[in-house]
Amino acid sequence: MNDFPSDETLRQVLRRAWTSFAAGNHGIGAVVVDSDMTVVGSGRNQIFDTRGGSLTLSGSPLAHAEINALYSLGGVRAPGCTLVTSLAPCPLCVGAAAVFRISDIRYLGHDPSCDGAAAGTASGSWRLPRITHEADSSWSLWCEVLPMVSSVQRHGRDSILLRSYELSRPDLLEAVHRFADMCPLDSKGVRGISFEEARAAFWSTFSDTPATLPRV
Repeated sequence: MNDFPSDETLRQVLRRAWTSFAAGNHGIGAVVVDSDMTVVGSGRNQIFDTRGGSLTLSGSPLAHAEINALYSLGGVRAPGCTLVTSLAPCPLCVGAAAVFRISDIRYLGHDPSCDGAAAGTASGSWRLPRITHEADSSWSLWCEVLPMVSSVQRHGRDSILLRSYELSRPDLLEAVHRFADMCPLDSKGVRGISFEEARAAFWSTFSDTPATLPRV
């Protein structure tokens, strides 16, 4: 897959991550693209949502962004396609991608609780997808911080998940707390803040804010 990620692929992943976060879920988004980088499926984390669509899983610990992106394919397997996700996939999502015959998984942000959960290896008749971190993405920080902020808002600043981040990414903690204060969560999620406003606020939390905001 050449010139990956394309602007449109990146835009869709990031916007779904924000939509998930703004709805009060963990801020994670995912899309499925074919060999031409055309988006054929998409999803977001909806584990706290009470209702979903006909091709959406919600209100369940299984309602991960990657699962919903695969679920949106309508039960059709997707050999040769790539699952693009904002955060490193967990074992559940890697296994689901294998069931759907996904060839590759590309992720933007590290997740210390799941990084290295699986490698692309053969097991009997099953072959797990190749898993690649898109380290050059300037949006990796966004993808890592949103779920951390979600954890702070849902479980407080002493949550178990946040403590795992404290050990692996202590450099992000101040930005996480500042961004959480900028985007307060109520019973219906984050209100009145657009994706564009959120990304500008996000980059303002870093002292080395780039002169130009990353694309998308």
